Amino acid sequence: MSDFGWGHTDVRIHNQPLANMKPDTIYEFGLNLIYTNDTFGRFPMPGSGDICACKTHADVPSKPLNLQYHYLQENQYSLEWTPDSDNGEPIITYDLKTA
Repeated sequence: MSDFGWGHTDVRIHNQPLANMKPDTIYEFGLNLIYTNDTFGRFPMPGSGDICACKTHADVPSKPLNLQYHYLQENQYSLEWTPDSDNGEPIITYDLKTA
């Protein structure tokens, strides 16, 4: 099957995996019925609703930039950083890990 266009697949296959899809992107899918002798040409698949639209999940966010810490007083520090790209899904929290 070709990327992002009509392609031919064996008639015995009832599903078609798709690869190389971009995150946070809407894709539209449809099916055509193609007869063996192609006498009737191509037709939309009966009852298919013609087009199905699906959206891929967002990608993982990029790591924060410019991580800095500041001494406040004994046993107390503050951390600050610059958030990078959320890649399509807002970041609602950061988990801090200590070693």
